[in-house]
Amino acid sequence: MQPETVGVIYPCFSEYEQLARAYGANSPLCFALIGGAPLAMFYRAVNMLDSMVGYWNEKYQNLGWASARLDDLLNYLPARLTVGMMLLACLIKCSGYPEATIAGSLQIQLGGTNYYFGAASERAKMGEPLRYIEANDIFRTINVMKTTSNICVILFIVTSILVEMVQSNWK
Repeated sequence: MQPETVGVIYPCFSEYEQLARAYGANSPLCFALIGGAPLAMFYRAVNMLDSMVGYWNEKYQNLGWASARLDDLLNYLPARLTVGMMLLACLIKCSGYPEATIAGSLQIQLGGTNYYFGAASERAKMGEPLRYIEANDIFRTINVMKTTSNICVILFIVTSILVEMVQSNWK
């Protein structure tokens, strides 16, 4: 990392990681495909609870732990499906897990030390720092995430149509 840009670039690491977690957008679609709106809303409720109290603190330790683990469990398959869609999106745009896919496609390194509520949190380093992070990398990450979500929607629509066709032929 360039010393003169540490103050400018470093705060962006968490933004890259959040954007790279495109499964946050794709997971509700997965659950909607499986169980309709009720299952998608259940997933979003668990995800929101994790966002609100999933970080450890003494007051909500048990609730935070449980919601974080349930969110991890619910995201297990969608996160892995998203990797495949994200790789396809990167190939389409010519541009592990979703964060590692973004780091690799942008030839940057994510992870390391991040700060949450003022406390340092060490994360695994993902990707090789073949170049310095640039401000435009945020837009590149957003484009990969949008393409990934579009691929997800198209796959789910096609899957829904195929399921409907198979079900109508069984009747």
